[in-house]
Amino acid sequence: MAVIGLGSGTLACASEPGEDWKFFEIDQTMVDTARDPKYFTYIQACERSWSPSSATRGLTFAREPDGVYDLIIVDAYSWMRIPIHLATEEAMEIYKAKLAPQGAVVMHVSNRHLELSSVVVGIADANDMKSWVYNEDFRPR
Repeated sequence: MAVIGLGSGTLACASEPGEDWKFFEIDQTMVDTARDPKYFTYIQACERSWSPSSATRGLTFAREPDGVYDLIIVDAYSWMRIPIHLATEEAMEIYKAKLAPQGAVVMHVSNRHLELSSVVVGIADANDMKSWVYNEDFRPR
């Protein structure tokens, strides 16, 4: 599994024993904060194999081997911050190249001010990828 965007480290708690998760975070401050137990304890509590190199500083995901990730989770968006470089046709091409056969990309693109899911769907379509949108605010009538 590849996770782009560390945040507080909550996704470390989604890992199961025997799974190999690698986190990619461009902001070293986020890595330091997520690892500091006076702020967050997810990494210490949930990820036994966590090491400083598990959160790779910089835009190194593109240099990862092709075809190895069963799941790529892009979770670098927030209600106020939009790292648009992670939702481009070029970025989706990289994600697609890194996926194992039958792999999937999951993107969390919530934002208080912009509707980004249609952008991601369009980018997936441009890369011949299937897409589904889940919106917890959607209520069928």
